[in-house]
Amino acid sequence: MSIRFLGLLIGTLLISGPAGATLDLVTNSPLVMSPGQVGGGSIVAGVTNSDAVPPAADNLTGWQTTLILIPDAGATGTIGFLSAALPASYLLAGINFGLSTTISTTTSTNDSLFAFDANVPFSGGVAVPVAPAAGLLEMEFSASGDASGSFGLFALGGLGMTEWSDNAAAGPTPREFANVASTGATRIGEIRIPEPASVLLLGCGLVALAGGRSRR
Repeated sequence: MSIRFLGLLIGTLLISGPAGATLDLVTNSPLVMSPGQVGGGSIVAGVTNSDAVPPAADNLTGWQTTLILIPDAGATGTIGFLSAALPASYLLAGINFGLSTTISTTTSTNDSLFAFDANVPFSGGVAVPVAPAAGLLEMEFSASGDASGSFGLFALGGLGMTEWSDNAAAGPTPREFANVASTGATRIGEIRIPEPASVLLLGCGLVALAGGRSRR
Protein backbone atom coordinates (compact mmCIF):
# COMPACT_ATOMS: atom_id res chain seq x y z
CA MET A 1 0.00 0.00 0.00
CA SER A 2 1.51 3.37 -1.01
CA ILE A 3 1.86 6.16 1.50
CA ARG A 4 -0.23 8.44 -0.68
CA PHE A 5 -3.03 5.88 -0.75
CA LEU A 6 -2.76 5.49 3.02
CA GLY A 7 -3.15 9.22 3.43
CA LEU A 8 -6.20 9.33 1.19
CA LEU A 9 -7.65 6.31 2.97
CA ILE A 10 -7.45 8.06 6.33
CA GLY A 11 -9.18 11.08 4.85
CA THR A 12 -12.01 9.30 3.09
CA LEU A 13 -12.94 6.20 5.08
CA LEU A 14 -13.08 7.63 8.59
CA ILE A 15 -16.19 9.56 9.52
CA SER A 16 -15.55 13.12 10.62
CA GLY A 17 -16.51 13.80 14.22
CA PRO A 18 -17.78 16.96 15.95
CA ALA A 19 -15.93 20.24 15.59
CA GLY A 20 -12.53 20.09 17.25
CA ALA A 21 -9.59 22.38 17.69
CA THR A 22 -9.40 25.36 15.34
CA LEU A 23 -6.23 24.74 13.35
CA ASP A 24 -5.10 26.99 10.49
CA LEU A 25 -2.69 26.11 7.67
CA VAL A 26 -0.37 29.10 7.22
CA THR A 27 2.92 30.01 5.50
CA ASN A 28 5.79 32.44 6.02
CA SER A 29 5.40 33.86 2.50
CA PRO A 30 5.76 35.91 0.36
CA LEU A 31 8.91 34.51 -1.19
CA VAL A 32 10.76 36.84 -3.58
CA MET A 33 12.59 35.15 -6.48
CA SER A 34 14.40 36.20 -9.64
CA PRO A 35 13.65 35.11 -13.23
CA GLY A 36 15.40 31.81 -13.92
CA GLN A 37 16.10 31.12 -10.25
CA VAL A 38 16.18 27.45 -9.21
CA GLY A 39 15.89 26.92 -5.46
CA GLY A 40 17.79 29.22 -3.14
CA GLY A 41 14.74 30.22 -1.11
CA SER A 42 11.81 28.47 0.50
CA ILE A 43 8.32 28.76 1.88
CA VAL A 44 7.50 26.92 5.10
CA ALA A 45 3.92 25.78 5.63
CA GLY A 46 2.92 25.45 9.26
CA VAL A 47 -0.05 25.09 11.56
CA THR A 48 -1.41 27.32 14.31
CA ASN A 49 -4.12 26.77 16.92
CA SER A 50 -6.72 29.47 17.55
CA ASP A 51 -7.88 27.75 20.76
CA ALA A 52 -5.94 28.92 23.82
CA VAL A 53 -6.61 25.56 25.55
CA PRO A 54 -7.33 22.89 22.91
CA PRO A 55 -9.25 19.77 24.02
CA ALA A 56 -7.03 16.84 25.04
CA ALA A 57 -8.44 14.74 22.20
CA ASP A 58 -7.43 17.34 19.62
CA ASN A 59 -3.72 16.70 19.37
CA LEU A 60 -2.52 16.50 15.78
CA THR A 61 -1.62 12.93 14.79
CA GLY A 62 -1.34 13.35 11.03
CA TRP A 63 -1.77 15.81 8.18
CA GLN A 64 -1.87 15.98 4.41
CA THR A 65 -2.24 18.72 1.87
CA THR A 66 -2.57 19.17 -1.86
CA LEU A 67 -1.06 22.45 -3.06
CA ILE A 68 -1.16 24.14 -6.46
CA LEU A 69 0.48 27.21 -8.00
CA ILE A 70 -1.66 29.69 -9.96
CA PRO A 71 -0.32 32.84 -11.67
CA ASP A 72 -2.01 36.11 -10.80
CA ALA A 73 -3.36 38.40 -13.51
CA GLY A 74 -0.50 39.93 -15.49
CA ALA A 75 2.08 37.33 -14.44
CA THR A 76 4.30 35.83 -17.13
CA GLY A 77 6.33 32.63 -17.34
CA THR A 78 5.95 29.79 -14.87
CA ILE A 79 6.74 28.80 -11.30
CA GLY A 80 7.05 25.14 -10.32
CA PHE A 81 7.63 23.09 -7.18
CA LEU A 82 11.27 22.02 -7.03
CA SER A 83 11.42 20.05 -3.77
CA ALA A 84 9.64 19.49 -0.48
CA ALA A 85 11.12 18.42 2.86
CA LEU A 86 10.52 18.56 6.59
CA PRO A 87 11.37 21.94 8.15
CA ALA A 88 13.93 22.32 10.94
CA SER A 89 11.18 22.90 13.52
CA TYR A 90 8.93 20.01 12.46
CA LEU A 91 5.85 19.49 14.66
CA LEU A 92 6.00 15.67 14.58
CA ALA A 93 9.80 15.36 14.76
CA GLY A 94 10.94 12.04 16.20
CA ILE A 95 7.54 10.32 16.11
CA ASN A 96 6.59 10.60 12.46
CA PHE A 97 6.00 7.86 9.91
CA GLY A 98 8.03 9.65 7.27
CA LEU A 99 7.18 12.45 4.88
CA SER A 100 5.76 11.41 1.51
CA THR A 101 5.56 13.93 -1.32
CA THR A 102 4.47 13.79 -4.94
CA ILE A 103 5.17 16.65 -7.35
CA SER A 104 3.01 16.52 -10.47
CA THR A 105 2.86 18.37 -13.76
CA THR A 106 -0.67 19.45 -14.56
CA THR A 107 0.06 22.11 -17.19
CA SER A 108 3.56 22.99 -18.42
CA THR A 109 5.36 22.93 -15.08
CA ASN A 110 5.49 21.11 -11.75
CA ASP A 111 2.62 23.06 -10.26
CA SER A 112 0.96 20.45 -8.00
CA LEU A 113 2.31 19.04 -4.73
CA PHE A 114 0.81 16.36 -2.49
CA ALA A 115 2.39 15.85 0.95
CA PHE A 116 1.48 13.51 3.81
CA ASP A 117 2.86 12.46 7.19
CA ALA A 118 1.62 11.09 10.51
CA ASN A 119 2.92 9.90 13.83
CA VAL A 120 3.27 6.18 14.51
CA PRO A 121 1.14 4.68 15.93
CA PHE A 122 -1.90 6.83 15.17
CA SER A 123 -2.35 7.90 18.80
CA GLY A 124 -1.03 10.48 21.19
CA GLY A 125 -0.06 13.15 18.73
CA VAL A 126 1.21 16.63 19.49
CA ALA A 127 -0.60 19.71 20.79
CA VAL A 128 -0.45 22.51 18.23
CA PRO A 129 0.78 25.85 19.66
CA VAL A 130 -1.21 29.04 19.38
CA ALA A 131 1.85 30.93 18.04
CA PRO A 132 4.27 30.90 16.39
CA ALA A 133 3.29 28.39 13.74
CA ALA A 134 4.66 24.85 14.06
CA GLY A 135 6.36 23.73 10.86
CA LEU A 136 4.90 21.02 8.62
CA LEU A 137 6.51 21.38 5.19
CA GLU A 138 9.35 23.35 3.58
CA MET A 139 9.16 23.94 -0.17
CA GLU A 140 11.57 25.22 -2.78
CA PHE A 141 10.59 26.43 -6.23
CA SER A 142 11.99 27.07 -9.71
CA ALA A 143 11.18 30.03 -11.95
CA SER A 144 11.35 30.14 -15.73
CA GLY A 145 13.64 32.68 -17.34
CA ASP A 146 10.68 34.82 -18.42
CA ALA A 147 8.84 34.67 -15.10
CA SER A 148 7.60 37.92 -13.57
CA GLY A 149 4.72 39.07 -11.40
CA SER A 150 3.08 37.19 -8.55
CA PHE A 151 2.00 33.58 -8.26
CA GLY A 152 -0.40 32.27 -5.62
CA LEU A 153 0.15 29.15 -3.52
CA PHE A 154 -3.23 27.49 -2.96
CA ALA A 155 -4.43 24.59 -0.81
CA LEU A 156 -7.16 22.39 -2.30
CA GLY A 157 -9.95 21.94 0.23
CA GLY A 158 -11.90 18.92 1.37
CA LEU A 159 -11.18 15.73 3.28
CA GLY A 160 -8.73 13.60 1.33
CA MET A 161 -7.12 16.73 -0.12
CA THR A 162 -6.05 19.00 2.76
CA GLU A 163 -6.74 17.88 6.33
CA TRP A 164 -5.35 17.00 9.75
CA SER A 165 -6.20 14.06 12.05
CA ASP A 166 -6.88 14.25 15.78
CA ASN A 167 -6.17 11.66 18.51
CA ALA A 168 -9.74 10.68 19.40
CA ALA A 169 -9.97 7.51 21.51
CA ALA A 170 -12.07 5.72 18.87
CA GLY A 171 -9.38 6.34 16.26
CA PRO A 172 -7.92 9.36 14.47
CA THR A 173 -10.65 11.54 13.04
CA PRO A 174 -9.89 13.67 9.95
CA ARG A 175 -10.71 17.37 10.27
CA GLU A 176 -10.47 20.30 7.92
CA PHE A 177 -8.19 23.25 8.55
CA ALA A 178 -10.36 26.18 9.63
CA ASN A 179 -8.96 28.63 7.07
CA VAL A 180 -9.12 26.26 4.07
CA ALA A 181 -12.47 26.15 2.30
CA SER A 182 -14.16 22.74 2.02
CA THR A 183 -14.27 23.05 -1.76
CA GLY A 184 -12.14 24.81 -4.30
CA ALA A 185 -8.75 26.35 -3.60
CA THR A 186 -7.72 28.67 -0.76
CA ARG A 187 -4.74 31.00 -1.12
CA ILE A 188 -2.21 30.45 1.67
CA GLY A 189 0.97 31.91 0.19
CA GLU A 190 2.60 33.88 -2.60
CA ILE A 191 5.74 34.00 -4.73
CA ARG A 192 6.78 37.35 -6.19
CA ILE A 193 9.16 37.94 -9.09
CA PRO A 194 9.93 41.62 -9.72
CA GLU A 195 10.01 42.73 -13.34
CA PRO A 196 13.58 43.24 -14.64
CA ALA A 197 12.98 46.98 -14.96
CA SER A 198 11.99 47.21 -11.30
CA VAL A 199 15.13 45.33 -10.25
CA LEU A 200 17.29 47.66 -12.40
CA LEU A 201 15.72 50.78 -10.91
CA LEU A 202 16.26 49.42 -7.41
CA GLY A 203 19.91 48.73 -8.19
CA CYS A 204 20.42 52.24 -9.60
CA GLY A 205 18.81 53.71 -6.50
CA LEU A 206 21.12 51.80 -4.20
CA VAL A 207 24.19 52.91 -6.21
CA ALA A 208 23.07 56.53 -6.08
CA LEU A 209 22.48 56.28 -2.35
CA ALA A 210 25.93 54.82 -1.79
CA GLY A 211 27.52 57.56 -3.89
CA GLY A 212 25.72 60.26 -1.95
CA ARG A 213 26.98 58.89 1.33
CA SER A 214 30.59 58.65 0.08
CA ARG A 215 30.61 62.37 -0.84
CA ARG A 216 29.55 63.43 2.65
